[in-house]
Amino acid sequence: MTIANDDAFARRWKDIASSFLKLGVMSYGGPAIMGIMQAELQEKRQWIPKDRFVEGLSLVNMLPGAGATQLGIFLGYGRGGWWGGLLAGLCFVLPAFFIMLTLTVGYAAVGATPIMRGALYGLGPVVLGIFLVAVYRLGKAAVGTTPQAIIAISAAVASVFSPIGTAAILLLAGSFGLFLFHSRKVGVILLPVLTVALGLLQFAFWSPPVPVPAAVQVVRNGAGVVDVAVFFLGRLPLVVA
Repeated sequence: MTIANDDAFARRWKDIASSFLKLGVMSYGGPAIMGIMQAELQEKRQWIPKDRFVEGLSLVNMLPGAGATQLGIFLGYGRGGWWGGLLAGLCFVLPAFFIMLTLTVGYAAVGATPIMRGALYGLGPVVLGIFLVAVYRLGKAAVGTTPQAIIAISAAVASVFSPIGTAAILLLAGSFGLFLFHSRKVGVILLPVLTVALGLLQFAFWSPPVPVPAAVQVVRNGAGVVDVAVFFLGRLPLVVA
């Protein structure tokens, strides 16, 4: 590897590390961070083409877990290969981990003071505003045609008015994508098969959703670290960010 290549390689790594450390410290909310990543890293710095970003966004939304972190790894890989993806993920997660750990220890020690409670109430509308801007940015990047807009609206309606769940909606939307943008023959075969399969699975494995207080109850009952880890690993396949 020549000196010029060494310098370019070092610049890429520094760029990845500084960008994701900044995002990890300064950005808030999963979808909001995705919008910022699109604006800063794809649109402004051109780490990857727009169509490649949309592919990555679709991919991470099909996976369980933290979608923003996965999208950061995808962008880091596009900028610096496998090690770039690893570096992006670590630099993005570590600041939030230490900030959350510090806040948790402080909350456990002093509780929610009136000053902290007032500050959180003031931050709520700001976070909502950032979220709305991020949704608009991601919408511009991901929805560029009338069929895509129809799929987006249909998915939103299904998520509000149907019990089939986010994962099933994503699978059906992917099938419609195959039908519209790849092969009508494959789509015609896949759509009814997938619809019937999802219906049967929904009927066979349906159970009442776990309320949010259940996660709190795990901690209140004096559960250990292993119990907490098992609980959240069990919820992981049900979460699509």
